[in-house]
Amino acid sequence: MNKLKKIISPINPIILGKLGAAYSTRGWIKIFSFTKIPEDIFCYKPWFIKRINIWEIIKIENWKNNNKCIITKFSEINNKNSADLLTNLEINIDSNVLPNLKEEYY
Repeated sequence: MNKLKKIISPINPIILGKLGAAYSTRGWIKIFSFTKIPEDIFCYKPWFIKRINIWEIIKIENWKNNNKCIITKFSEINNKNSADLLTNLEINIDSNVLPNLKEEYY
């Protein structure tokens, strides 16, 4: 999966979800969101994944609700084989993209 852009690791990663199985032959992937409202996961960017101890950033091309799941299309992931390599990876963001809270915590 050398097409994913490698970057410096997030300073304080927070897990927001998990990548599921490939959804189609065109590279769509199921998403399991850990946010209160599942679609809110798309409010936070960039997304980081960690594979073989290397952080990578993945760019969202499109997403949609499909039946009872959310599916996502990432840039440069264009087939099922490429999507299969992402199955079960955690979706992380850097904590600095979260809004500051008063008297609350994440």
